[in-house]
Amino acid sequence: MKLKNNLLIPLLIIILFILLSIIILNKNTSHFTIKASADQCKKLGINLANYTPTQTTNYDRAHKLNMGYALEIANTPDQLPSLVNSFKYANSKGITPILRACVSGQRCDFSNPAVYINLINALAKQLGPNNQFYAIAGPNEPNSENWTGGNSGDYLTIAPPLAEFMNKIIAGVSQPNVKLLSPAFNTSEPNFSNLIKALKANNANFSALYAIAGNAYDISGTNNISDYTTLVKNVEQENGFADKPIILTEIGMLDTDALTRPGALKNLSHQINLLSNDEQVLGYLLFNSFGTNPSGGFSYNVLSDDDFQKILTPSCLTLPAISTLPIMPPSAPVDNSIISPKITISISYPNKTNLVSPANQVFLKQNQSELQVILVILIVFLGVDGLIILLVLIFKKK
Repeated sequence: MKLKNNLLIPLLIIILFILLSIIILNKNTSHFTIKASADQCKKLGINLANYTPTQTTNYDRAHKLNMGYALEIANTPDQLPSLVNSFKYANSKGITPILRACVSGQRCDFSNPAVYINLINALAKQLGPNNQFYAIAGPNEPNSENWTGGNSGDYLTIAPPLAEFMNKIIAGVSQPNVKLLSPAFNTSEPNFSNLIKALKANNANFSALYAIAGNAYDISGTNNISDYTTLVKNVEQENGFADKPIILTEIGMLDTDALTRPGALKNLSHQINLLSNDEQVLGYLLFNSFGTNPSGGFSYNVLSDDDFQKILTPSCLTLPAISTLPIMPPSAPVDNSIISPKITISISYPNKTNLVSPANQVFLKQNQSELQVILVILIVFLGVDGLIILLVLIFKKK
């Protein structure tokens, strides 16, 4: 019976220690909450919804909002000098520019794939190896913007010339500082899945692309951006290129007809948060949120600075806008210890003098009262002499 009592006291000490440790950790869960890292914040971008050139102030604003992407449109080779200037400036701000070709119903020299290939290669060369960009290898929403051929809305006639066009762009672009995206599919269009299947049947080389581009919106408060992202993943799986990265070249609010604007902003904020934590999604660009579309349309998606405060996580708003962030991983690796918030819980023992790291000093200070309770319990059960002996044994082993 005496043996059992001798074992009971240490057992009680262990149980009490575990319970108090749980209390401390629960109290400090805010310190361990995963916040948006710099890389997650850089997933957000702006689709300027306008032809090149754009004003540098748009890139400055994107930089201040810690955005990582921006999209401009070109429709003729004559716009090469403008693209070079814009894309160099974007890169200097840590922003990866994305090239979109043409707008439906307007002049489009790039319906000839050779002309588009020459522009992309020339742009890449003039930018130089340290400046990088993405290029969309086909139309924006090709089921309706069918400038590569076929009848609008008829995926069966659109797919053959589109697959041929995309494959020619893939084969012809030779510069290492450009990454090719698929045509930017309208993921909410009813025949999206059928168009992908038809392209695959016409030997579209999806596996050679860097990522799949698509457009997705919050629609009428029911169908959300993340729902369409899931659809893209399913379509990839069904067509043999599962886990291909995704870039949403347009996102925004089409649900303002069903929700108040505050409600739509709240919904958009939630969707951005979901996307930021989706490892397969490389980026997502707010469409016309700077109000740069020349038609004055799409005003529902224009966001003020106050709106951005509402839809972005506080950690993204408070991160410094660092121009040296990686433009296109893994081509330009970055030391994440510099830019990403981390918690270091470690104890070092150089010559037994510096026993606790700075992170642990903060931890001890924050939990002083709880640690004092643990100390009192140990003294009660072990006595002062027993506690001293225990501490000596611990540090003797070190």
